[in-house]
Amino acid sequence: MRISIGWLHAFSYSLKQVQMKKSLLTILVILTCFAQNTWAQQAGDVVYATTIEGVILKMKYHTEIENLEGWWVDMLQDASIEGTVTIPSVVEGHPVTALDGIAFANCEKITQVVIPSTVTSIGQGAFQYCKSLKDIIIPNGVKKLPRSLFQGCESLESFVLPSSVTQIEGGMFQYCTSLVSLSVEEGNTTFESPNNSNAIITKSGLLSCGCQTTVIPEEVTIIGEEAFMGCPFEAFEIPSGVTDIRRYAFSYCRNLKTITIPASVNSIGFSVWYPGAAFNGCEALTTVNSYIEEPFELDASDFQVYDPETQSYSFTTATLYVPRGTKAKYEALSPWNKFQSIVEMGESVEPIELNPIDNETTIDLAAEESTENVVANNVYYNLSGDDGYEPTEDCIVINTTTDMTLVDGEPGSETVKENFNGLIFQVNGKGVIALDCQTLGTNVLNVKVGSEDATTVSKDERGIVEVAYDVTEPTCVYVYATSAGGAAPRRVAASENCIKLWSLSVKPGATLGIGSVKPSALATNHYYTIDGRQLQDVPAEKGVYIVNGRKVVVK
Repeated sequence: MRISIGWLHAFSYSLKQVQMKKSLLTILVILTCFAQNTWAQQAGDVVYATTIEGVILKMKYHTEIENLEGWWVDMLQDASIEGTVTIPSVVEGHPVTALDGIAFANCEKITQVVIPSTVTSIGQGAFQYCKSLKDIIIPNGVKKLPRSLFQGCESLESFVLPSSVTQIEGGMFQYCTSLVSLSVEEGNTTFESPNNSNAIITKSGLLSCGCQTTVIPEEVTIIGEEAFMGCPFEAFEIPSGVTDIRRYAFSYCRNLKTITIPASVNSIGFSVWYPGAAFNGCEALTTVNSYIEEPFELDASDFQVYDPETQSYSFTTATLYVPRGTKAKYEALSPWNKFQSIVEMGESVEPIELNPIDNETTIDLAAEESTENVVANNVYYNLSGDDGYEPTEDCIVINTTTDMTLVDGEPGSETVKENFNGLIFQVNGKGVIALDCQTLGTNVLNVKVGSEDATTVSKDERGIVEVAYDVTEPTCVYVYATSAGGAAPRRVAASENCIKLWSLSVKPGATLGIGSVKPSALATNHYYTIDGRQLQDVPAEKGVYIVNGRKVVVK
């Protein structure tokens, strides 16, 4: 077979032309990619992107998260990052669509994270222990919020759930001790926050997330897993209508002293996997009010506390109050029978009698080492825990503040024992009460005579404080602490916020005189008698009184 040489040359030339066109096409594609800054990425590819604040973020390319391709922000955990971090929406021509689990965990100095609208997936614990984080907005498009998302974000004060979220895993706000506002964006078909309840609740009545200001609405029947875990409140009353308190619902609420459980509850600590621990780790718990008429079995972990000294768990030492006639039922059922003290509500208590101090008397308060629900030298003491006798300074120390709206009854009564921290004694007629005392930090001394408004005193250095009284029958005088700052912890070291008392004197017949009262101690717009006694209302009797530092004649 013969082939023309000319034909071969022609074929070779045509082949070269085709190869050249292919090369030009390849170059054109490359130039186009450069122009658009986009490359075909493979799953697992890593790049480093810089935010507008100069923070370097590690990015990984994914193809399987919620069936979307794009970059995810990888684990950062850089404690040196401060202030605001703005996550870019696009990196190398591809969208940023996900935040990895614990992406920003332990970045303790971050105050704000700006998340782009391209993000639709956020991993578990993405912001946990960002202790300075105050401001964050989850973009619409995110459908699921995972467990422990904001765990330990102790500066976070408010959160708005976007309308796109249809699923929330438990414990999203564990230990968010500053959180006071929770709300749900309009248009959310799964969750709501009715009546400004400061809670995130499903339309079916399950409370998923709460905070220290939550008021549970009547729609709620279930308190979800870890809903209030680590909340700083001191007392909580679960409303009637709630039937189910899930696992870890109130666990590690370390300031919680009183919990009230309604008769409607028929399940505590439920979980598909590991039931129990509903009130686990509530170390300050002193009172459990259960209105359940027919008690049911619980897991022992529901009321356990951890002892760091022995590194072991033990059952709470709180007192259990139950409906009248049900004590035997509770004593027969575990672990209710592990409560050291079970008291039927309304059960009579031993009366504590106080006689009015009608002779001039000085009582050395520091001599009394037993100070819990006892009477000594005609003075009732109810001080326990961090309150009581301090041998180093030989005085009585009151760290715990008292809310007098919760105190209703005589010394030794149930409400006084559970809610009052201080001293009570009785006076009659007219006279002066003198206290050798000192106030530290935000706590102030209160001396309340009967139903009159309390006289409050701050005294930076140890000295004598005098308060006048004028009553026509034996009347209780309450001596206790409140917090002037309003934000101090309930229990703190004695050197920070406390009242110290060395002695108490009662001087029947003595008078103060208004001149002995410092102008700064006079309450605004309150009437005072000439002898320095504060009146609760506008005086009904004619006479001369002091108002705002001036004499006023009532005719």
